[in-house]
Amino acid sequence: MSLNKRLFTGGPLPGLSLENAFSPYIYNGNGSSQSLTGLGFKPDLLWIKQRGGTNPHLFMDSTRGAGKMLNPSTTDAQSGNSGNFVGSFDNDGFQVNRNYLSYTAHDTTNYGVGDAAKYVAWAWSANGGTTSTNTDGSINSTVQTNTDAGFSIINYTGSGGGDTVGHGLTGIPRLIICKSTTWANNWNVYLHDGTNYYNGYLDGNGSLAKNGSNTQVGLSSGLPTSSTILTSHIGTNNNNYDFMMWAWEPIPGYSKFGSYTGNGSTTGPTVTLGFAPGLLIVRKVGGDRWIMADNKRDTSNPNDKFLDAQDTHEESTLGLTGGIDFLSTGFN
Repeated sequence: MSLNKRLFTGGPLPGLSLENAFSPYIYNGNGSSQSLTGLGFKPDLLWIKQRGGTNPHLFMDSTRGAGKMLNPSTTDAQSGNSGNFVGSFDNDGFQVNRNYLSYTAHDTTNYGVGDAAKYVAWAWSANGGTTSTNTDGSINSTVQTNTDAGFSIINYTGSGGGDTVGHGLTGIPRLIICKSTTWANNWNVYLHDGTNYYNGYLDGNGSLAKNGSNTQVGLSSGLPTSSTILTSHIGTNNNNYDFMMWAWEPIPGYSKFGSYTGNGSTTGPTVTLGFAPGLLIVRKVGGDRWIMADNKRDTSNPNDKFLDAQDTHEESTLGLTGGIDFLSTGFN
């Protein structure tokens, strides 16, 4: 049986603007508070996961401000206050704190005991936290964008209809993640491989809808353009609710969004990207995990230190055999 799969990849280019735009970052918690340095740039989006424990994934960005948490493994609305979880986005890294509001479920960024203290942060740079109003869409949005790296952070208030919002990129985004900060709803995901587009939920493992076949999934009612993203009242534009979008467009030699067909063998197909991947997310169209691998948690082949984007599993092989070979021009 052949399986069509979706993927997102990203890796650094020699050019300075892109070399300081994305990186996985490994650190150990200390159970208190610490400033982490050596990232090489000021992050604007941090996706953090505890590697040695089952605390949840964590989305934090400089548009909403340090401490504001969204959890991709649940439908929860935004939680957290200034100083919780991440205390600041700094020029060469970020500060993490122990959140004493809960001893277990929300100790997500700086637990300090044993293997549970191991963390990974996937970090992206946008515009240093400086936002602007974008009027390209039928409703205004607040954006901060790194056009060199093809990454934009978008904030807007829903109107209840099928409106468009401006994203600030110079090209058409191929990956869009959308979540309400004020409403407990699913994490809508849009992916385009250059021929077909798919919609699904980051917080679930059900099948992805192909080419708008499931109209109940937000962002499926029309394709993005080079200036706007069309929303739906179902999950991405509910009236008077606040929403966040994170959007990526492909940049040759730096990021790529595509598909491949599995062959069911222990030696799978080789996928050519044109660069060595720094982060790889693979998802089966017919329904399964969002498998995440990177070049910092595992530096040798096969790469099999996986995390599961829609679940709280600790780092493991996730029951898979063989892993993924990270190559200089792609992966196998």
